[in-house]
Amino acid sequence: MKKTSKRLFIAIFATTISFCAIAQPLPLDTDGDGVLNYLDNAPRIFNPTQQDSDGDGVGDVADNAPYMANPNSQTDSDGDGVPDYRDNAPYRANPDQTDTDGDGVGNVADNAPLIFNPDQTDSDGDGVGDVADNAPYIANPDQKDMDFDGFADVLDLDIDGDGILNASDLAPYTFDPPIGNGNDQNTVPEPGMLALLGLALAGLVITRRKQ
Repeated sequence: MKKTSKRLFIAIFATTISFCAIAQPLPLDTDGDGVLNYLDNAPRIFNPTQQDSDGDGVGDVADNAPYMANPNSQTDSDGDGVPDYRDNAPYRANPDQTDTDGDGVGNVADNAPLIFNPDQTDSDGDGVGDVADNAPYIANPDQKDMDFDGFADVLDLDIDGDGILNASDLAPYTFDPPIGNGNDQNTVPEPGMLALLGLALAGLVITRRKQ
C-alpha cells in the first residue's frame, strides 16, 4: 500500500512539473538579436550591442534623442524624429527645427517667423502675430494693403491711395487721383451739389415746356 501511494505521488508530481513546463512560455526575443525582450533596451529593433549612449535605458536604435537622456519622454507627436520635450513645433513636423527669429518657436508654427515673438500673441486670431499684423485687432489673414501705406485695407480710409476717401470714391480700388482743381468724375458728388443739379435740371425742363 505504501509503495502504491509513493508511486502515485511521484506520478502526480512528474505530471505537474511537465504541465508547468509546457504551460510556461519560453522568454521571448522578438527582434532576434540574442537579447531577451525583458533585458532588451529596444525589444522590437535588432541591436545586439545594446548601445545606449545617453544611459536612459532606451537603446540608441530606438531612442528619439540618443544623446540626451529622456527615459520617460519618448513621445514624438508629429513624427519628425525630434521628441516633443525639445521640439520647437511639437505638433508640426519639422525635422530641421528651423527657427529664423530665434524665439523658440519653429518657423512652421510661428505666426511671425521673421520677428521675435516667443509669446505668439495674436489678438484677432487671424494666424498673423500682433508684432507682424497690419491690423492686429481686426482679422485679416491676407494682410492686404493695396497702396502699401502700412494701413491694412480693412482699416484704410483711402484704400487705393489716390487722395479720394473710399466713401466718396467711385473706384476705391483703382488709383485715379483728382485732376486740376480737385473736381473729378471719379468722385461721388456731395449731397448739396446733387440738390443743385436737381434744381438746374428741373428749371431746364420747365423752360423747354414753356417754349
